Amino acid sequence: MLLSGFLYALWGIIAVSFQLAITVNSYSTNYHGFWTGPILIVGGILMMVVGFRPAFPLAQLIRMYYTGLTVSAVGLIVSIINYSMSNQCTSMTYSYCDDSLVSNLKISLVIIFGCALIHTILNMVYISKQQKQAISTSIPNVTN
Repeated sequence: MLLSGFLYALWGIIAVSFQLAITVNSYSTNYHGFWTGPILIVGGILMMVVGFRPAFPLAQLIRMYYTGLTVSAVGLIVSIINYSMSNQCTSMTYSYCDDSLVSNLKISLVIIFGCALIHTILNMVYISKQQKQAISTSIPNVTN
């Protein structure tokens, strides 16, 4: 839980940093890194707080992961759309195009959100297995 929280917070900080670099070096008007990054940071901090607690309801943890899944998926989709619709600079164009730095930063955002999405899916599978195991061991079998 602590490692997951740290990774979410780190990915959020990187997403905000990359979006800032894209905004400074480009004419981009898509600022999805500025709103998805802080959500990942807050989610990461909350997961680290949960990691320090001795007990926490798994149902609430799954809701946190659904939020992370949604934010990561939306960030990934918007990043892919933003990258695919951007114009690459050529020798003939000088304005309203993305140079190689901005293109690489946009690809990096796609990778960051892809990693966050995969990590969230893996965490959700693990937590749901843990929840099923906890339910099966806590409820005694009742026979008629």
